Amino acid sequence: MKFSHKHRYTLTLQSSTNSTPTMFGRLFTRQLSYQQRRIPRSAILQGPVTLDVLAKDSTRPYGLSESKKEIDALKSSLSDSVSGLEDSLLLQVLTHKSFAGGLPSHNEKLAFVGRKFFPVSVLSHNLSKEASSDPVKALESLNFDLSGFAAKNGLEKLVYWNTKGVTNATPSSKITSGSVYALVGAILLKKGEKAAHEFAQKVVQQN
Repeated sequence: MKFSHKHRYTLTLQSSTNSTPTMFGRLFTRQLSYQQRRIPRSAILQGPVTLDVLAKDSTRPYGLSESKKEIDALKSSLSDSVSGLEDSLLLQVLTHKSFAGGLPSHNEKLAFVGRKFFPVSVLSHNLSKEASSDPVKALESLNFDLSGFAAKNGLEKLVYWNTKGVTNATPSSKITSGSVYALVGAILLKKGEKAAHEFAQKVVQQN
């Protein structure tokens, strides 16, 4: 079934052979071809997504099996910190919202959690060591740009973002820094506060 929309894209739906009942009665495997970089979310039906067409934003293959090299590289670089995290979650950490029109699970919400937790963790650690420290000055001196840590651990080459098809394009510091915050958020949600505190200190030391 094909559905044409005035926003100049085509939505092709193919019924899944192993489908289960949903609010639409069945799951669909979706393949999306589009002329705009952003597809209106209101026009996207819920269901499993195949990214073979969507991943035109990148010069690399994308998916759990296709991105195994990047996931393994992240595990190797941050072995202790990311141990116990699912591959699907690590792929989400590496995926910026600009990639493939924001359709894959991206790291925006994880980064939001990480940005809230990170300064509290660092400040509480610093103030516990120096009770006489001024919390305002400590906050002002805190470096919120974590792209240095990302560069030292090779995240610049691992993140997925909208390269617009440019080979060897370099992501901005905002994108790489966001991936580190997303990792903080993922560790906090999956491994708990103690593990997230330890990772935050590691980030500060290497940033």
